[in-house]
Amino acid sequence: MTTAALALDVRDLGVMDYAAAADLQDTLAEERLNDEIPDTLLLVEHPPVITLGRRASLDDVYLTEAQLTQRGIQLERATRGGLVTYHGPGQLVGYPIVKLRPRGLTVPCYVRALELAIVAALQEIGIQARIDEGHVGVWTD
Repeated sequence: MTTAALALDVRDLGVMDYAAAADLQDTLAEERLNDEIPDTLLLVEHPPVITLGRRASLDDVYLTEAQLTQRGIQLERATRGGLVTYHGPGQLVGYPIVKLRPRGLTVPCYVRALELAIVAALQEIGIQARIDEGHVGVWTD
């Protein structure tokens, strides 16, 4: 992994529908692949939405689609791996659009580096967080 300074374009999108954010990610990923933009981090807050990753099915969601709709929660299929994820008000979501190969990183290695960085940043502001070896993400009590 290189330690050279790297450009990162951070874009605060505010509140944005999940599908619109996914479309923007697809567009920016293509631009990044063609070196038209630098590595980019999208920061966004979504209205209530449950996303189903490639390995998920509706059986993984505890409510029916009708119950979700009644509660104002959208249901979206996601092209990412994984299972079921909830995003909603007050939750800041970061979507990195970066080239890993030039840095000698794999996706699992990059995800772990992000998790560790988030744990360290939260610790700096007095929030105790941890990584759960059985799950992807950063967890707090």
